[in-house]
Amino acid sequence: MRTLHKFFYFRLALNNVRRGRLTYVPYLIATAVMSGVFLLIAGLLFSDSLTNTPSGETATAVFGFGLVVYALFTFMFMFYINNFLIKRRKKEFGLYGILGLDKRNIGRVLLWENFFVIGGGILCGIVIALVFGRLLFLALVKLIHVVPGSSFSIAPIAYALMLGLFFAVYVVTSIVNLVRIHIASPIVLLSSEKRGESNKKGLVPLSLLGLALLIGAYYFAWTIDVPGMALGVFFPLAIVVIIATYLLFLCGSIVVLRLLRLKKS
Repeated sequence: MRTLHKFFYFRLALNNVRRGRLTYVPYLIATAVMSGVFLLIAGLLFSDSLTNTPSGETATAVFGFGLVVYALFTFMFMFYINNFLIKRRKKEFGLYGILGLDKRNIGRVLLWENFFVIGGGILCGIVIALVFGRLLFLALVKLIHVVPGSSFSIAPIAYALMLGLFFAVYVVTSIVNLVRIHIASPIVLLSSEKRGESNKKGLVPLSLLGLALLIGAYYFAWTIDVPGMALGVFFPLAIVVIIATYLLFLCGSIVVLRLLRLKKS
């Protein structure tokens, strides 16, 4: 009986993913693109053909900085997409509760759904990295004069880093989803689609802060003339740009929509 229960949640989650293609396909595509690009950057970072070039140390430093920045951006972006997806499905979870599924059962279904989407996205991302990796490597061959006869291959450590990052994404998003389902009642979940964004204070200051940080970071990067200094400030500026973009996307979009709502037309 216990095995039948496990397969029940497995099949229910798989059917939910199939029925909700319009909801889950963008999440899967985002996972595929993010994981594929991360694997490409990690593959180039640990490529022997790249490190054995005259400018290999500089290229390795740039790809190392880029990998850290992209990992932070990927984590924040995937977390945001997951939140958006869960908000759209709260009514469905409330209906499950009305029909007799307790919160623990709903949580098991969510874990399987998250596993299917992230796992499928990772597999697609690996294919993307293997297909476009060679094209990117050929472009780098001409740009930084890689030793003739070099070939592109993704080191095992690149796969390990990519799987570790998205395992962390899976764990964090799953915990957040379980907590949200646990603290909400079925009635609240059923009526969640009728609710708009809460009237939070500080959206305008946060939007202005994000805009100021974005303009300042780009201006500072544009005015740097010393190559060594540019490489040194690349990582901090990239972090500032990620934070500024997140603030503008999260708070600025709500402010713009509220301003538009004031117009009758």
